[in-house]
Amino acid sequence: MSKQKYLVDEEGEVSEKVKQCNETTGGGAEGKGKSYFFSASKVFLRLLSPTRGKVLKAIKQADVEGLKALHEAGEDVVGCVYENKLTALHKACDLGHTSVVSCLVDFGAKINAADQQLWTPLHFAVQETHHACLRVLLNAGADVNLRNRAGATALHMAVINKDTVSLALLIRFKANINSKTESGLTPVRLAKATDSEKCLWILEKVVKVEVMGKMMSREDKQSMLDQYLDAQMHDVLQDPNS
Repeated sequence: MSKQKYLVDEEGEVSEKVKQCNETTGGGAEGKGKSYFFSASKVFLRLLSPTRGKVLKAIKQADVEGLKALHEAGEDVVGCVYENKLTALHKACDLGHTSVVSCLVDFGAKINAADQQLWTPLHFAVQETHHACLRVLLNAGADVNLRNRAGATALHMAVINKDTVSLALLIRFKANINSKTESGLTPVRLAKATDSEKCLWILEKVVKVEVMGKMMSREDKQSMLDQYLDAQMHDVLQDPNS
């Protein structure tokens, strides 16, 4: 996966605000002072660990047994740090190896670990439309509302990708549909800017349910919301490997 994609590149020409949002995703000021120096030194020492190469090889090959062997041998499998502060879990979510993601989660990997651009494993799973990985992270308690340096949540990325399945899954796990990027873009505004009609339809239905929900019981409100979301998640719910 090219981290240069971030939000919009694959969508071509869209609104200027969306372009600005895309640009800020790759930015971010470097830390300064002593705290940054010691933090960088700590990361550098971890980069020298011989375990890193073994773990990365196992992740790329989706070698769960290999990871288990390393873990049982006392190797710090989940603590490996790679370029740009990427963790083993980031790598696995980027590649879409669900069995590896599940394995790392079971070993205690930090679900909400952030890289230099504040991307979490959840951001990677959604960016690459790895639905099964996304479900593992969500069921493990991943925070759906964490923002990267551009202020984008996983929900924003689902909209940009026109990925209704990820969108519906994130909403079901309480993603904030009103979250704004640093450029002031909500998921609804992004959907309009990128002509993500199906995503926009879902988001507007959710807004409608929120408004109507004020006059409904919690059960009826949830039932109505589930009806809208189930249609989008039908295939992925039927096939756990999708």
